[in-house]
Amino acid sequence: MFCTKCGKENEERNKFCFSCGKKLVSEKVHIISSIPNSNTSLSDAQPVTPNKVNTVDKFTGETKRETMPLKHKVYIGIFVVAVLVIGYFDGKSKASSQSVVANKSKSHTTRLLKSEMKDVCKSYISQNFRKPENIITTKYLKKDLGVNFISASYVRSSDNSKWEYVCSITGNKIIWASIREDGSVGRWRYEDSREIINGRVKY
Repeated sequence: MFCTKCGKENEERNKFCFSCGKKLVSEKVHIISSIPNSNTSLSDAQPVTPNKVNTVDKFTGETKRETMPLKHKVYIGIFVVAVLVIGYFDGKSKASSQSVVANKSKSHTTRLLKSEMKDVCKSYISQNFRKPENIITTKYLKKDLGVNFISASYVRSSDNSKWEYVCSITGNKIIWASIREDGSVGRWRYEDSREIINGRVKY
């Protein structure tokens, strides 16, 4: 082999150049084992192994197989474990959030008793007309096609006039309408619709 520093030829067994003393290094080339030569058919070719190559010494002809360094394998293993752990906890968090939303939705639509509907209607009318609840009288009227109707009335102290309304409760929604002097029901005030949560009107 030849010294890369001074160019002198040395014997193969020499580790240092006899002329300048520089350490001798054998040249090596890497050949991927899966690439077929001109005399090899594609069916005879070996599959490619991404992390392994054959190292052939140019001068001795010796073949050495190199593998991926251990630390690289460790890094890949840590990465895979981290991805799995993050995926597990992320899925668990989403499932928990969906469960909370479902429970809240269920609690919002809990069936109310007639007495509770009367209290809800009283509070609703009180808030809409700024009247104290203790002067409002409510009465459960009926249930028709899944809709509950509750009447509410009070006497205005300034002129002793009587004001009557009707509440409509469907599921967890409440709206109101006025009752005219002839007893007919006025326009339903959908713009004042409110949600009932845990037996209370949400404002």
